[in-house]
Amino acid sequence: MTEAVQNEQSRIKDYTTTVTILESIEDAVFFLNDAGNIQYTNSGAQRLLNYSMRELLSKCFDSFVYEESGHPQKLNGLIENLQSGIFENIESTLKGKDELVPVILNFSTVKDQNEKLNYIIVTAKNISQRKLLENKLKEQQAISISKDRMRALGEMSVGIIHEIGQPLATLRLRIELLQSLVMNGKADKLQINDQCNELLNLTQRISHTMDHMRTFAQQTENDSLGLINLNDSIDNAKTLIQYELDTRNIELCIEKDKQIPFCIANQLSIDQVLINLINNSVDAFDNCTMDNGTEKRITVKTSAKNLKWLELSVTDNAG
Repeated sequence: MTEAVQNEQSRIKDYTTTVTILESIEDAVFFLNDAGNIQYTNSGAQRLLNYSMRELLSKCFDSFVYEESGHPQKLNGLIENLQSGIFENIESTLKGKDELVPVILNFSTVKDQNEKLNYIIVTAKNISQRKLLENKLKEQQAISISKDRMRALGEMSVGIIHEIGQPLATLRLRIELLQSLVMNGKADKLQINDQCNELLNLTQRISHTMDHMRTFAQQTENDSLGLINLNDSIDNAKTLIQYELDTRNIELCIEKDKQIPFCIANQLSIDQVLINLINNSVDAFDNCTMDNGTEKRITVKTSAKNLKWLELSVTDNAG
């Protein structure tokens, strides 16, 4: 047997062994050429995308990679970046024949002796089950948050009624006074203007309370982020909880850092966390005995730490 024949048999044996190993891997494996076209896939890749080997061969891999927006995520720039290393654990979505499949992609390269890119090896791990569990967890968390929010709203209902009822009563008295002045011919333009301004202020106060109550009561799974100011969360919480504090003779001390920068967060979530913290402090006073002359006090404070971190703290003297 010539040396050439032996080398060929050895090469075939190595190839067969490699294919056997690749076929035994559950995850999808793609071999791409330097242009990003598929040269080989294992059975795991065919099961993942529900395409046959014949349908996948020579196709550009980027045609199967999709972003959440539904537009294909081009691979050209990624191929260029792969020249310098390995990309690992890239969460993406592959477009199969019948469905979109969430995956974790790993990329590695095979180069020749001159460091020229020969092949790109792509492995794709199906994370559909993980995504399903994550979505279920988010749903349960959203339900739990909504329940907590509604329970807190119920506890604050007396205060909310007071916040609305008091300006309504004042509004009625102002209107009756204005009617009396007009009927008796004692109202001049200046008095009417002053009374109207006071009426507007009262209606704005009611509207302000209603807006906060409506926002806080929303049962939504919206977790969108936006630029917020933590000081606004303090104002929102105070509007909803001030009456409860007054009835319990608890002083609310607010220390705002007026130079605090904006941060990226969910306003509703921050408001709810703050209200929960204040309610915890309120409950703490039910289980403690205050010394004579000591006032119950809850302090809410915002501050910026080294221009990198924002701090929102709630402290009390319940001991």
